[in-house]
Amino acid sequence: MMRFIILCLLMLCSTSAFASITDYVVKQWNIQNGLPSQSLKSIAQDEQGYMWLGTQFGLSRFDGNTFTNFNTQNSDFLPSNGINKLLVDSTGLLWVGTKNGLVTLDPKTMMSQTFNVKGPVRDILEDSKGSIWIAANGLYYVARNQVTLNQNSALVVPVSMPHQLRKLSVQSVKWRYHQKVYGWSMSVTYYV
Repeated sequence: MMRFIILCLLMLCSTSAFASITDYVVKQWNIQNGLPSQSLKSIAQDEQGYMWLGTQFGLSRFDGNTFTNFNTQNSDFLPSNGINKLLVDSTGLLWVGTKNGLVTLDPKTMMSQTFNVKGPVRDILEDSKGSIWIAANGLYYVARNQVTLNQNSALVVPVSMPHQLRKLSVQSVKWRYHQKVYGWSMSVTYYV
């Protein structure tokens, strides 16, 4: 009899653990809705609430209903259509890492600044001081005072790179222990 009661209790408790997909609101957007590509590489949300989507065919801003697409044919600020990484920093600027470099964009004014980063950007990180670290063909550093947006998107600002990291292809950067920036390449882990 005790086994029967335990079995009934287990069955009663387990029925609530199975949730149906119809219990959730699921909405899917695709290229028929205006998304430039089904393949998303990165997503970020700005202070205005827009969702920024990095795809292999450009950058897209989504307001909840409509996609506004930016690519090298309709926008001067993008160095490449292949968007690898997006970051909205603490001041509200959108950092866009592409297959051919780095650009920062003010989502409110659409003013931009291009940075001299060689090769594909794989990761972007903001440290506690508001400076930006970029993993590309080397580890790059943009101090907060190097960001001066203007309407001349052709302005290219050089970024500093620690000497010992110039020949590494950096895959990722993380802000970790003891407030140090750690980077990973295919063969070595290091910190700055």
